[in-house]
Amino acid sequence: MQANKVMSYILIGILLVCGYIYCLQVVARRTTNRAAMPLISLLLLILYLCIGIPFVIIICSMGSLDFVLLALLSALSFAIVISAISGLFRNFHILNKGMLALFITYTLAVAYITIISRDGSNDTSIYTIRMDLIQEVMRTHSLEPLHHSFLNLLLFIPMGFLLPCICPEKLDNWSYAVLMGLMCTTFIESIQLILRLGQADLTDVITNVLGTLIGYFIFKVFRRLLPEREYDE
Repeated sequence: MQANKVMSYILIGILLVCGYIYCLQVVARRTTNRAAMPLISLLLLILYLCIGIPFVIIICSMGSLDFVLLALLSALSFAIVISAISGLFRNFHILNKGMLALFITYTLAVAYITIISRDGSNDTSIYTIRMDLIQEVMRTHSLEPLHHSFLNLLLFIPMGFLLPCICPEKLDNWSYAVLMGLMCTTFIESIQLILRLGQADLTDVITNVLGTLIGYFIFKVFRRLLPEREYDE
């Protein structure tokens, strides 16, 4: 039970940080005076804390930590979905439609693998950071204990690669890739924790975000090697 609470608090903290980064990016896109961004970031952080902390306290008083997670996920997911739809309509003429279709197919596949295909009979263990994995590798002299983490890393590499491919002019930024990877993996781990669908593991959050970042750097290498003219085609 204690591990459950720790994991819930960590995921809530990650969601709050994601929310702030998302708000900061929205404000930054509408700010022409870049020199004022440090001050704007500080003021936004103060405003965010003044609104966010009472919100979390009120939600906590209304239900369990699982309810807080669900409320934060719903609020942040709704904001990101609305922003994404708005961005799609505004920039639809410059989007790579094939990459967009491929990205949607990929995200649906990830949702199926990590959530839809699972049931309550799976292992419902809860972990924060699996330091025991490194100890097991040292003891057995084998990378087999890291097999699960390696698969999680591979699972999110396409996200980091495909996201900027949709619209390089707007999405070619490592922070967008990391934020998307962080949001998706936190969503997955939170749903698994709430519905008891397998392990809720902070190590998965770390490996998934790392996979997204690796995918983004693969995109950067790919774009540098491939002539711009061929890439746009």
